[in-house]
Amino acid sequence: MRVAGISATLPHDADVNHPIWGGPGWKVFLDCRDDMERTVRYIEQNPVKIGQMVQRWSFVSEYDGWLPGQVRTAKPQARGTTGERKS
Repeated sequence: MRVAGISATLPHDADVNHPIWGGPGWKVFLDCRDDMERTVRYIEQNPVKIGQMVQRWSFVSEYDGWLPGQVRTAKPQARGTTGERKS
């Protein structure tokens, strides 16, 4: 099965007439830093809500406060474990 350029393999007992994706979706616009941070917390807590560990991925970085429409003039500096900027 291919959906929007993504390939998915169905389990051997899957009904090919049953959709994988639910409904039309729900668009939410994140217009300010508070909205972005609230959404990040929500996503981070999803595994915890079902008794799983918090997920950490090497390719995911901490939200740096950027909002759509802003132009970045320099790459944000990495932060240490205490939240201080590295020199």
